Amino acid sequence: MDDMPALRLSRRQALVAAAALAVVLVVGGKMLTSGGPGSVHAPPGFPVAAAPPAPPPRLVVDVAGAVRRPGLYRLSRGSRIADAVARAGGATGKASLDGVNLAAPLADGEQVVVPARIPGSETAVPAAGGGAPASPVSLSTATAEQLDALPGIGPVTAQKIVDYRAQHGAFHAVDELDAISGIGPAMARPAPEPSRAMTGPLRGLAPPQLLVGAACCGIAAANVARVHWTGVAGVAVGSSLLAAVVLPDQRLLIGALAFLLAGWCWGSARLDAIDRSPLAPLLGTAEHAKVVVTAPPRTSRFEIRAQAVVHRFGTLHVSEPVLLELPVGRSPAQGEVLDVLGVLAPPKGPEHGFDERTYLRRHGIHVVLRGDRWHVVGRRGGLGGIADGIRTFVSRGLSSGSAGEQRAVLLGVVLGADEGLSQGLRDRFRASGLYHLLAVSGQNVALVAGGALLVAWLAGIPRLVGEFAALAAIAAYVLAVGAQPSVIRAGIAGALGSIAWLLARQRDRWWFLLVAALVLLAWNPYTLFDAGFQLSFAAVVAIFTVAPGIGRALEGYPVHRKIAGFLAISTACGLATAPILWLQFHAVPLLAVPANALAAPVVGPLLGLALTAAAVHPLAPSAATALTWLAGWCAAYLAFCARLMGGMPFSQVHSGWAAAAIGLGAGLGGTYAWRRCRSRT
Repeated sequence: MDDMPALRLSRRQALVAAAALAVVLVVGGKMLTSGGPGSVHAPPGFPVAAAPPAPPPRLVVDVAGAVRRPGLYRLSRGSRIADAVARAGGATGKASLDGVNLAAPLADGEQVVVPARIPGSETAVPAAGGGAPASPVSLSTATAEQLDALPGIGPVTAQKIVDYRAQHGAFHAVDELDAISGIGPAMARPAPEPSRAMTGPLRGLAPPQLLVGAACCGIAAANVARVHWTGVAGVAVGSSLLAAVVLPDQRLLIGALAFLLAGWCWGSARLDAIDRSPLAPLLGTAEHAKVVVTAPPRTSRFEIRAQAVVHRFGTLHVSEPVLLELPVGRSPAQGEVLDVLGVLAPPKGPEHGFDERTYLRRHGIHVVLRGDRWHVVGRRGGLGGIADGIRTFVSRGLSSGSAGEQRAVLLGVVLGADEGLSQGLRDRFRASGLYHLLAVSGQNVALVAGGALLVAWLAGIPRLVGEFAALAAIAAYVLAVGAQPSVIRAGIAGALGSIAWLLARQRDRWWFLLVAALVLLAWNPYTLFDAGFQLSFAAVVAIFTVAPGIGRALEGYPVHRKIAGFLAISTACGLATAPILWLQFHAVPLLAVPANALAAPVVGPLLGLALTAAAVHPLAPSAATALTWLAGWCAAYLAFCARLMGGMPFSQVHSGWAAAAIGLGAGLGGTYAWRRCRSRT
């Protein structure tokens, strides 16, 4: 063997040999499996077992019973019953999961039935040897021996119940017992115990959701009429709580009434505080003022405008938000403390369809400080200073590899700051229906939290610590973006999701949405009239309620599942936000669905690249520059989509008659689709 010549192969020859070997293996494998030349045949008289068919890549299951969205769902192979229940929106508040094995694997074509807790379907089983009854027994899970031990049910009737359950599944209503011979109406419909049953029109509602919703309604009612009898309201709330103890059957209704009154009183007090202005009596007065810039300034041809807080005006020490107007020139940065020589003036009234005075009053601003000369004297500290630092940190990371319009679009998508965009491009984003991309949404918060969890997983940190890191990342991101209704809603929902995991509680998206609404309205009840608040919550509610129905209607068409889901969400959000856009801006985009379909492929990569670049910039500036450069191309594509779709002559509707005709057509089309979906179901 030592005399054998050495085998020398070039890289090209090695690649050719490897390819030839792969072809031989593939052809040989096909010949062996297809019974080609040289295949072995079974001798006569011995049957050959046919190869089992390949399992379908996805499962189709029917989820029914006490779930939020019953229907057909496609799940990946290996999924469990818990996955099917989660896809159906989770179990309702009246579901009984004790008899459901959530860890059981699913099979294709299986029906998953989540039984409901039915008053009268659980009966106490006497303890052995007599005495007090033991724990309740569910008719949907009890064995024949347990049913036999119930009063009035013998072994024959118990076996009939078990046989009926095996044939028809778990019991969903007490009326189903009528189909079993031997069970009369008196046995099938025992009267529920008053202490366990919730009677009245609120039966079956989740108490936390109802109470928080009642508080939100009370705060919102303060915008219509304010109550100033705090003592009477306190007595009413106390009486309601006492009545809830005395009348346990109506405790949910009485509790909701108490929360409604408490929210009404709180909303009235907050509106009185927001409408109070120590600077309003000084209109027309000129003084030196100490001002803190609290928002990014906007520059126009004639002036620089920014929201600010006045801490001293002459000798008067106050803390009141104002609209700061400065001469054209260098703009102050957010967070800077200025010494301004200016005069107090009232805001502008209604002009060209926009009432600036009302808009500013709803944000707690009652005066305009028109500055003549100003200079920087410092920067703010505290929580606001931390928020400024985080915002500067993110902006610096996005500025290393982008400039001009690309950088402005990046800052708009990541931080919700559109002041760097030209007015023409902003109008194109509005006309195309893509302006929502410039307002921070739940997708941004989800990427921030997911990034924190991914880093923790890569570092080998336990999930518990990772969830706390996700909470910190969400809080930092919300501080950097500022007090926008959409980001606060998304931040609260993300934080509550992490807290639910930490406490091992089931996540309830409706609960998250209501808590976010309560926080925003409790801080400023005028937020109810804010366009961002209305659009954000209307879109989320449409995703929860309308989008699933549209998705089911598209299941019979040759549309990919992901594309169908995107179309369902875009259509639902467009239908829900169209009336708000018309009332707020007197314009409705008609091409929002195709425009979002064009822009959707780059939104996720843009956010991922931009947020990663901002995070790694202090450690690897070169890598951050490369990531920002890639994100800049995504931003350029978004601007192209906005100009393309927003520049078409029929991209927006400004006529009231045209909007009414389109709304009527959409209503008729939705009715037809709903009836067709119901008939198919």
